[in-house]
Amino acid sequence: MKVRPLNHFSSAIAALALCAISQAQLTSPKQFFGHDIGADYQLPNYTALSKYFQTLAKQSDRMVLQSIGKTAEGRDQLMAIVSSPANIKRREEYRKIAEKLCRAEGLSDAEATKLSKEGKAIVWIDGGLHASEVLGAQQLIESVWQMVSRKDEEVMRILDNVIILFTHANPDGMDLISDWYMQEEDQKKRNTRVPRLYQKYIGHDNNRDFYMVSQNETQNMCKIMYRTWYPQIMYNHHQTGPRGTVMFCPPFRDPFNHNLDPQVITGTDLVGLAMHNRFIAENKPGVTMRSGAPYSTWWNGGLRTTAYFHNMIGILTETIGSPTPSAIPFVASKISPKGSIMFPIEPQQWHFRQSIDYSITANLAILDLAAREKEHFLKGIYTMGHRQIALGSKDTWIDYPTRAESAESFEALRAPEFRSPRAYILPSNQVDFSTAVRFSNALLHTGVVFQKTKAPFSFGGKTYPAGSLVVRCDQAFRPHVLDMFEPQDHPNDIPAPGAAPIPPYDSAGYTLAYQMGVKFDRVFDNVTGDFEKVTEPMAELPLPSKPLTAINDSYKWAFEELAKGRPVFQSKDSFSSTAGTLELKPVRVGLWDHYGGSIESGWTRFIFEKFSVPFKVVYPKQFQSNDLRKDFDVLVFVDKAISSTRTQREPNTTGIPEKYREMLGSVNAETAPFLKKFLDDGGTILTVGASSSLAKMVGLNLESILTENGKALPREKFYIPGSIMQVKVDPTAPLAWGLDELVDMMFDNSPAFKPSADFKTIASYPSAKTLRSGWALGQKALKDGVAIAEAKVGKGRLVVFGPEIVYRSQSHGTFKLLFNGIIQANAK
Repeated sequence: MKVRPLNHFSSAIAALALCAISQAQLTSPKQFFGHDIGADYQLPNYTALSKYFQTLAKQSDRMVLQSIGKTAEGRDQLMAIVSSPANIKRREEYRKIAEKLCRAEGLSDAEATKLSKEGKAIVWIDGGLHASEVLGAQQLIESVWQMVSRKDEEVMRILDNVIILFTHANPDGMDLISDWYMQEEDQKKRNTRVPRLYQKYIGHDNNRDFYMVSQNETQNMCKIMYRTWYPQIMYNHHQTGPRGTVMFCPPFRDPFNHNLDPQVITGTDLVGLAMHNRFIAENKPGVTMRSGAPYSTWWNGGLRTTAYFHNMIGILTETIGSPTPSAIPFVASKISPKGSIMFPIEPQQWHFRQSIDYSITANLAILDLAAREKEHFLKGIYTMGHRQIALGSKDTWIDYPTRAESAESFEALRAPEFRSPRAYILPSNQVDFSTAVRFSNALLHTGVVFQKTKAPFSFGGKTYPAGSLVVRCDQAFRPHVLDMFEPQDHPNDIPAPGAAPIPPYDSAGYTLAYQMGVKFDRVFDNVTGDFEKVTEPMAELPLPSKPLTAINDSYKWAFEELAKGRPVFQSKDSFSSTAGTLELKPVRVGLWDHYGGSIESGWTRFIFEKFSVPFKVVYPKQFQSNDLRKDFDVLVFVDKAISSTRTQREPNTTGIPEKYREMLGSVNAETAPFLKKFLDDGGTILTVGASSSLAKMVGLNLESILTENGKALPREKFYIPGSIMQVKVDPTAPLAWGLDELVDMMFDNSPAFKPSADFKTIASYPSAKTLRSGWALGQKALKDGVAIAEAKVGKGRLVVFGPEIVYRSQSHGTFKLLFNGIIQANAK
């Protein structure tokens, strides 16, 4: 007998029945984990989360689970795509609509309006980025469960109109932190004081990598955000909230970055206020905003902040809570209602599940708004992109605060020389083009469109060779392009005349092209030619037949050749296998670290591995040896590795297993005699930032230039937080081989020194105005100050680097200083 197909109505009934059966068979978190999410003293790990998500993906037609790439330790980084079954089936169609609207290329307003009606809002919700902030990852579990299991009207409306990207931001860290917490049998002794960084190389700085995009996890997430799904709203969960509150939630405080599209700011405020409104409606007090916390929208580089430069609404919350019960303390300034906290909370005991509930409310507030106003958000991201494309194709000006304050008239601000570029050209014949390629790959990872020239071409009276790179500004992500090439001009954020400045949330100036030492030309007319679009990261370039000291990769070659036992010579301009000024020898490097992991040391470890520097991690107690010279030729102390404290404090060993206690301690005055002997015996010590305090400890004269009447300059008179300063180096000094005479360096509240007879000056601040990007209050105090110096100590040498020469693996332009300091240690 021939079986007749079901008609359309019957098919729908059958599908609903199957859906009902499927939803009825969903496994709840309590069934899977044995407790509710947020239960006191319970902390599931990433392995369990992965298995639970796999279980739900098999049971629910509202969810698709995918790996977005591998982590640093080789785990699959998971993203759960959640929406209605119908949307799940058509998700590629909706993804393409989101891409078209975000890119805004070749679309008319009418077409964009049509696509906005057809499309679905795309909302990114993440968790777990900072693994010790355990709430973020746990709320992901509860959020996914609720969105695949609930059948109420609100959730069904959300599922019909929104595609949610639930993304885990740090799988490796969740396993480490959760396993560590749960290993203690006595629940009340459980803690998260892990012995190492919770992301392999960079720990907490995994939220500082989103324009450099150097780490696996960052690359995975940026590919989803800026090259695949293009969410209109993204929500980045963090911990912990300001004292006396439960949560910080936008709107943010000023200033906002001058490169941002203003609709990003109003959109972020709109979403943030909808969240506040819902908290109050649900009788959930204690959520603060604006000046209630230090967060702003100035700095690029964080998971939610980089989104702003891509016309995406970025939401950050910082929420209290821990599986170990805690308390909300009494804070007088947070107990009375005002603009920054409209619904204060009374002091009380607090449980983790309450934080989970606040997180769910926050998620639902965003999702409900996105569902109700999906066309608004879809059309909005198009409008911003379209506006940026238009701005990038004509003469425009950015009214930088410093320039505006000194201008005699508005007409002066519109001088032709103050125009914003329409494009940037990176010549392929610059000496270290391989670093320029790395810079361009970072742009590509963040979705920036650029092109490669197929043949030599001329523009603006200059001829560029084939393979040069062209980054045009007539693209939707123009704010990010400008932010990576142009200086930031952070306004003086001073609450009252004579008061100390308010610190920025992170760096005030960070222009990546400056940090990396990339050579580029600004172009003020539309540039076209026989170019090809670059769509995938470019391969690393081979070294020239004669490795040059100006090329970072030459040092990788030299370290590898030495490791193979082959001869290597270095001269001012190049390396050689046959002859040169210095005959190099293999080196053994000790890199300081401590219990819990130093972020600065982790970044340095990452750089060492990338450039084949031979090293071993050394902990504080291991430096207290008279035999250091037998094991090491070079010791590297990153910023804050050396304490100026005169006595050794007894470390807190509570909750730390015996096998990890050898990692405890600090390097201070009690360690100095051992380091002095290491120097006397012919060793080299390299210090960065505050670790320059070692100089005095080993008997050298090195005084700060940033003083007045014998005391450190107060912040009211001198303040340079995370900004780029221009330094003049002695290019003839072997330590500075490969550098230009003027070099951009990251100054992060760094030390600067008076010239000293005990030290040879390698780099100094040549004028009263050396700021290149950021904020430098009282910078004239640096004039003639020493930035980098070296001293002979016995048979060895001590090098002090004031600025951050390897800052977050971004400052490729100054890596050579560290590499020279290491590779020349045993030179003859």
